[in-house]
Amino acid sequence: MVNTELNTFIKFFIAWVVLMTIFSFVLAKRKTDKPWRATIIGFFCAFIPPIVMFYLVLLGLREDVNNSDHQKNQKERIKSPHDI
Repeated sequence: MVNTELNTFIKFFIAWVVLMTIFSFVLAKRKTDKPWRATIIGFFCAFIPPIVMFYLVLLGLREDVNNSDHQKNQKERIKSPHDI
């Protein structure tokens, strides 16, 4: 009985860590210059749920990074059908 409860807890905990890491990455991509650093911090914070929630709120409240260079590169890669 205890073994089943432990297995269920471990599965939910792994899903929690993965989900919070994905949320950290999505927010970090928009809010920071170095999203991988913020994602790694989010991964380690995910092991303590109140801390990761606080971290995600702080990350979400940050100003968006101006990625005009990134957007310009994306637009240059996308070619219209007329360019082919």
